Amino acid sequence: MNLFFTVSGLRGIVFSTLTPEYVLKVSAGFCNLFDVPSLIIGRDTRPSGRALLHSVISGAISKGKKVFDGKIAPTPSIVYSVREREKKAVGIVITASHNPPEWNALKFIHPEGRFLFEEEIERLKKEIRFFNWENTDLIGTLHSFDPVNEHVEGILRHPLILDDEIRIRKFKVGIDTGGGAGYNIFPLLLKKLGCEISGINREAGNFKRPFEVNIENIKELGELVKNKNLDIGFAIDADGDRLLIVLKGGEVLSEEDTLPICLYYLLSRAKSNVVTNYSTTEHVEDIAERFNVNVIITKVGEANVVKKMNETNALYGGEGNGGVIVRDFNLTRDAVFASALLLSFLVELGDSREFKKLFRPRFRKKIKIPVTERKIPLNMEKFISSLNSSDINQEDGIRVKIDIGFIHIRLSNTEPVLRIIMETKEREVLREWEEKLKRLL
Repeated sequence: MNLFFTVSGLRGIVFSTLTPEYVLKVSAGFCNLFDVPSLIIGRDTRPSGRALLHSVISGAISKGKKVFDGKIAPTPSIVYSVREREKKAVGIVITASHNPPEWNALKFIHPEGRFLFEEEIERLKKEIRFFNWENTDLIGTLHSFDPVNEHVEGILRHPLILDDEIRIRKFKVGIDTGGGAGYNIFPLLLKKLGCEISGINREAGNFKRPFEVNIENIKELGELVKNKNLDIGFAIDADGDRLLIVLKGGEVLSEEDTLPICLYYLLSRAKSNVVTNYSTTEHVEDIAERFNVNVIITKVGEANVVKKMNETNALYGGEGNGGVIVRDFNLTRDAVFASALLLSFLVELGDSREFKKLFRPRFRKKIKIPVTERKIPLNMEKFISSLNSSDINQEDGIRVKIDIGFIHIRLSNTEPVLRIIMETKEREVLREWEEKLKRLL
């Protein structure tokens, strides 16, 4: 239960379920799948990444790849770099994202500049199952490059980013990078945008707070924004793909609010249907309704969201964990790009507290329950039956929709837990659901 090989990549506890030997084999097997000359690598700041990095490099060089080591870099920077190579490279990011420091993972990037879809992960598993080393004279080479600067320059060139107007405003911005891979790119981007920066947890590898960005974990940044009278605050997870917002005055928004706020700005520029997952806040529906566009829902996992975006030609997508995807820029959740979108929106609104006025109040609760088996417990099905809903979807766990909200119960792709996400327009109904769950648990 502590090794996961899913649409979210290969994830486990380092030196226990995720060993350097296995990483070497998987990396070589991945290189067999695609006939491209190069492999781009990056990692977050977990110390174990230094060990796994050499396994990945060895596997790729043994398969004749020209390996470009981006060193410590956010996940979206590595994905962006692969896409910029126009199908001449694949990529591997060594990061376990929001998981605790004892975990690490490999995320596999397709030559199109996106993570592998479910069927491609199955191909990779098969390749590894039947993998054999072969004698060859074709040995690859190792090189360094700078994905961070490349990513920042791409953001500044994008027409959605009002870079000149942001520079004029000279926003005061608080940042909390959590000691993760965004420690370098966030200050670089904000300085280029003329912002005055105040920060906490900016030292690489100094993990003073949990990696997951949510209201509970980002209180210190809220205090910083309040005490220094900053215009806005941004917090990211370990690999820089999830973003949380702190408003002027210090109020910390839910990570669920990041996507709908960004969508308001994006849809005001160009209308498009939106893709998200079954666990994401219905604030997204509120925003879509205002712009008369549709919301398309798919299974949890950003690769699933990107696949559906491609299939439906949707410009925008994302997930309720703070992940925002803009298809013409980066086919992954990109907290760095999202922060520039929000600063552009702030130019127009003038005060970040206006963000909260964009949608109706909703109340939510997220619960994680440790599990030892990969199945939803029977008592959860009893709970679902008690809700008396006829709108039940079982594509990804169990999702129940009622007039005033939804409940989604599913097994995590990334850790041995059952996730329960509840959201409703009425606080009392949420309390009733919580009481029912307490009795069952």
